[in-house]
Amino acid sequence: MALSTVLVLAAGVARAAEGITQLDPFPDERAAMSAVDRQNTPTNRAALAKIRFTHAGELMDHYVRTRDSGKLLWAMDYAQSATELDPGKAAYWFLAGYLYGQAPGHPEMDRRAEAALKQAITIDPGYAEAQALLGMLYTSNGRYLDAMNPLEAAAR
Repeated sequence: MALSTVLVLAAGVARAAEGITQLDPFPDERAAMSAVDRQNTPTNRAALAKIRFTHAGELMDHYVRTRDSGKLLWAMDYAQSATELDPGKAAYWFLAGYLYGQAPGHPEMDRRAEAALKQAITIDPGYAEAQALLGMLYTSNGRYLDAMNPLEAAAR
């Protein structure tokens, strides 16, 4: 099975869970997915990752406006896919962390948010927004001592 096909199927799991049965990729993904299928190179994976990142952001915006949890799950899948396709982009990890953090009170989502934000900070230690969001995540979970370092780093 081709890599891009696996990625579409993974994104389809969240859609199916929310009653969205269409498994087709967004129209602008098709060419990028075909390129990955033909030649699985870092350049082609990065192009697909950028498209997935963009769609994750669009889905996140839709979720913020409507609180449609299906869009949140779909955005999570797309952001995670972007991190897998191009793991060196701090912004992709930040978005994944932000999205996972939108499910407060779910320990697995909190764990994923923390891991993604830490990865963003590992890639870019000066990423103040990631530091701040990690500190806020810790604070919201009552981990005040853990929150001190990232919040101080964000303030610098």
